[in-house]
Amino acid sequence: MRPEKIEILQLPKSVIGRVIGKAGATIKDIRERTGARIDARDQTEDPVQVLLSGTLEACEHAKALILEVADGALIAGDSREVGREAAAAAAAAAAAAVSARAASAASDATSPAVEEHLELPRHATGKVIGTKGQQIAEIRQKSGAQVDVDKSPTGCRVRFVGTQSQVDVAKAMINAIMTPPTDSGSGEYLEIPRSAVGRIIGAGGTRIQELQERSGAKIDIDRQPDRCLVRFGGFPDNVQLAKTLVTEVLEGRDRTQLAEAAATMEIPPSATGRLIGPGGRQINEIQERSGAKIDLDKGRDPCIVRMTGSADAVALAQVMIREALVLCSFSLGCKN
Repeated sequence: MRPEKIEILQLPKSVIGRVIGKAGATIKDIRERTGARIDARDQTEDPVQVLLSGTLEACEHAKALILEVADGALIAGDSREVGREAAAAAAAAAAAAVSARAASAASDATSPAVEEHLELPRHATGKVIGTKGQQIAEIRQKSGAQVDVDKSPTGCRVRFVGTQSQVDVAKAMINAIMTPPTDSGSGEYLEIPRSAVGRIIGAGGTRIQELQERSGAKIDIDRQPDRCLVRFGGFPDNVQLAKTLVTEVLEGRDRTQLAEAAATMEIPPSATGRLIGPGGRQINEIQERSGAKIDLDKGRDPCIVRMTGSADAVALAQVMIREALVLCSFSLGCKN
């Protein structure tokens, strides 16, 4: 299996409509032509961060097509989609780039670019990238280095390019992220059950985004082989509020504030083993990815699967469960 590359493009908010296209037609076409996964759902900030993932070839192809569409939008000057805002954003970006090059020209002359790599376990990928690419974008911005993440079945390789000082800063930031806390129950960390990760993140990251906006703190999920930690950052008052909100989610006390949905499915007893997976891995993954809470009642025939959470989370959980059952039906047999 080829290693997976993850890259983030920053585009002016005013060109995103052209990149996505009417009813998502343009971005869908780029996905189909390149095979890359493209996520441009978070458009709350300007510039918008577009997350690309897939093989190196797929990401490079998708990047070229997206930039071609974005450049076309800027050149066209269509006031309905681009207008003065896009031109101003492009000019500001260009000016910033020129200013940055001018400011660092003297040091670059004596400090040639270097390339270094850092090998990390596969589970570190999410921590380095962060929610919707926020963590890696912050590392790039603060260090000045180009930072790319290549994912493979066996691990995660981080590539740094820049001056030696830039690379050192970027590596130090990643090492700080990877350093496990000595006390997970106090300070800026909170240990949580692996099955609760999905509830905190929510469908498409909506829950964790809301918790960050309400608290003013930065919240990241640190998945480790033996435990999961919630990492908080910000001013003490904001961190304390964020921990309170996360605790409310874990205890279910947030349900009066967030709309809840529920659904049930019937499955044959022979399919429960496939749904649960070895050591609960399959059902935990569905909970993490969907954001829904899933309970399985094996005391009836057929067995009852209960899903609770936001409407989007429950809908996604239903799709994932059906996919697991389809795989089960095509396997040599489902064993409980």
